[in-house]
Amino acid sequence: MDNVNTLLVWGLGRENVAFLEFLTRIGWAGQLYLYDDSKSAGIETDPRSKFTPIQIVGHEIDKVLGEIDLLVRAPGVSPYKPIIQQYINNGGKTTTSTGIALEILNTAGPTTIGVTGSNGKSSTVTMLASILENAGHRVALVGNIGVPLINLVAIDEELPEYVVVELSSYQIFDCPVSPHYLIFLNLFSDHVDWHLTENNYQNDKLSILSRPMLELAFVNSSIVDRLQLGKAKYTEIRNVLAPANQSDSDAMSVPKIALEGSYIAGSKHLLSNASAAAELAMHLGVSTSSIQQTLKEFKPLAHRQDPIAEFAGITFVDDSISTTPESVLAALDSFKERRVHLILGGLDRHLEYQPLLDALPTYNIASLLFIGPVGLRLREEYLDAQGLEITVEYSKHQTNLIGILDGVELISGDVVLLSPGAPSFDAYKNFEDRGHFFDIEVQNLQKRMR
Repeated sequence: MDNVNTLLVWGLGRENVAFLEFLTRIGWAGQLYLYDDSKSAGIETDPRSKFTPIQIVGHEIDKVLGEIDLLVRAPGVSPYKPIIQQYINNGGKTTTSTGIALEILNTAGPTTIGVTGSNGKSSTVTMLASILENAGHRVALVGNIGVPLINLVAIDEELPEYVVVELSSYQIFDCPVSPHYLIFLNLFSDHVDWHLTENNYQNDKLSILSRPMLELAFVNSSIVDRLQLGKAKYTEIRNVLAPANQSDSDAMSVPKIALEGSYIAGSKHLLSNASAAAELAMHLGVSTSSIQQTLKEFKPLAHRQDPIAEFAGITFVDDSISTTPESVLAALDSFKERRVHLILGGLDRHLEYQPLLDALPTYNIASLLFIGPVGLRLREEYLDAQGLEITVEYSKHQTNLIGILDGVELISGDVVLLSPGAPSFDAYKNFEDRGHFFDIEVQNLQKRMR
């Protein structure tokens, strides 16, 4: 916060509330403005009664942007808004509390580790943090899955050895530095509504690999040809895990860590993510035996390929976190040997779903159960042309999951998979809320089947 005398906090989500608490902790005494154009503020009480004195900004936002040294935006506030773009074009500087915290922590002692990608971030940071903790290290898991990163700055407690942070493209856009180490899992089309174009999204996401302070990035081989980096800064993620006991190594003589019998072993998607976490952990000196023990005990996170119930031989899987076509394919890959009833749809961000639909005949799909605008679009525009011999239904309540399982013909061995491939905001508060209501539908079905 050096040389910042006047700043504007835009948005009152979880991260910016934490940022206001940080300003109070350090006794920052500059001019502070607050502007929140969201439908609901992130704190219920008047922020002026709790934090450093704030001047609430309304229609005079144009004037304030001309006076400030720094704009600290909530991650959900897109810098592609015309008014912010004009501010940037006039030499204005934006960042997030994550960017501020990372810059401070990178020189404060901990080793910072970031995980990003279009899919799989939460599972990967959880696995990596668990591996490091079980190896005897002090670890903080922060970011979207944990507490805001800024919560670790200017506190009276001892800092951890490792800080593992989940990084979204919203935070990466104007992050001034990279973590010391980075895992880049994958890169698909996503968040086009925030970034305006797919090209912007991918370039914004990749920009973290060219920021200062990066020591080494572990990068998925599928995006290596897109990197504008010297080879000293990254290495391709190798396959260091085996789903079953294998003593062989691949062509690069990579030792295999066997995960036979684990939940991860049954998921191609999780194996890929766990391999990235394992390789970085080995680079940091963690033994393969310790990594193996941790990963064998790993259980899926809530709403992420989470088997929430099993009765009458039928498995019900909550993958509500799925908001892209690629994430649906990742979920389907985990159940290639099973007959699947797939619940698909949600808010329409105009992503390209044709590759997903083209791939459906390669799976044992018993029925497609559509919800929301995406579901309606896919049913009307694509499925008639596919000629698929499967049952196709559209939710009687159109946008939500109420009654979605009514009348579905289920037999023992089936999987009912909620992997919507689209955001939930057309009908629910968030993906957790959508997963909760799926659980209710499953419970209601179980009662009817007793």
